[in-house]
Amino acid sequence: MTSASTPHPFRPPFPAWIAAQGSIPPATILDCSPDPMLLLDKTAHIRMLNRAAILSYAIEAEQAVGRSCARFCFQGSEQVFQSNFDICLQTAKPITWERERTTPPGFREQVTLLPPLPSAGTGTGIIVHGRNISCQEMMEEHLLLADRFRTLDRLAGGIAHQVRNPLSSIMLFSDILADERRFTRSGQELELLADINNNVRTVTDIITRVLGFTDRNASPALSVDINAMIQDILQLWSPLLKRAGIKTDFSPRPDLPCVAGDRVELGQAISALVRNAMEAINGGGALTLTTTRTQSAQNEEKVVITCTDTGPGIDEKLKNFIFDPFFSTKQGNSGMGLTIARLIVNRYGGRIFRQSARAGKTVFCIELPLAPEPQTNETNP
Repeated sequence: MTSASTPHPFRPPFPAWIAAQGSIPPATILDCSPDPMLLLDKTAHIRMLNRAAILSYAIEAEQAVGRSCARFCFQGSEQVFQSNFDICLQTAKPITWERERTTPPGFREQVTLLPPLPSAGTGTGIIVHGRNISCQEMMEEHLLLADRFRTLDRLAGGIAHQVRNPLSSIMLFSDILADERRFTRSGQELELLADINNNVRTVTDIITRVLGFTDRNASPALSVDINAMIQDILQLWSPLLKRAGIKTDFSPRPDLPCVAGDRVELGQAISALVRNAMEAINGGGALTLTTTRTQSAQNEEKVVITCTDTGPGIDEKLKNFIFDPFFSTKQGNSGMGLTIARLIVNRYGGRIFRQSARAGKTVFCIELPLAPEPQTNETNP
């Protein structure tokens, strides 16, 4: 929630437009707008409102007229509204700010207060103009991300070429060292060489997947058992977590349905959260993973994976940058873990986000859609 700010660049010039309408009745002027508009008196009480306002704020005209606009339409931000209303009334100049509404979730609204315009036939009063800017901000964010990932794609191509050559050499030399016709090796030595080869293949596979991340075609979405996958990931990370003195706790929801996705890629996304938490805690602390089932605003069933660490938390000033490519607060970190995690989750119809938490904790959540029910082929007798 913010106080008065610079008007949004796409805000239409409503003051000039309204003033040009001459003696057209105020109700007609308000109803010409597809956005919510209300006419207030000098005490910020509603004199009239258009159809869009009735729908947007879920209020009835008969109940709203004569009532406080702040109480009816700006619950949770009454003080900001009243402060801006007083400034607009005193200065007779338009004032614009943005706010987040709780209904529907993720709804951002640009609010403009227009000073008294007697020439428009409205008499003394102030017009409130609301505008949904959620979709526009989302589109701008997607365009920015697309540009960043084009840059990433070009960089990844060059880096992958340089990395694959030494990886191929490592695999070749480990194969030679494991050749029992040339060298006598103990069982433990052969096991270590096999581990080297397996890890090289894993890194090569990850490089191939990173190169394909900017592709529009995701891997086929299959049914993935999230609880089993998280248990495997924690087992893989167990030696490093113990060495760092980090206690882990996993609370899986029983009978959790499978999600739609690729097991390897979703495993990468969750591993990125585990690595991020381990680096944030940096010696001693706790990492907690939970799985739950929830329902979205559109009544869609989702599986939610929550990762909580007891690190120092994330500075609120940096919250808008944590998913950006190459952004990291840790020295020597590539800053690609959360970026790749979000890209993977988005490709399978989910979302990843940081949840607000008190100081000393960081909470990340991943929401994923359920895998479709298997279809049975029924035949008529």
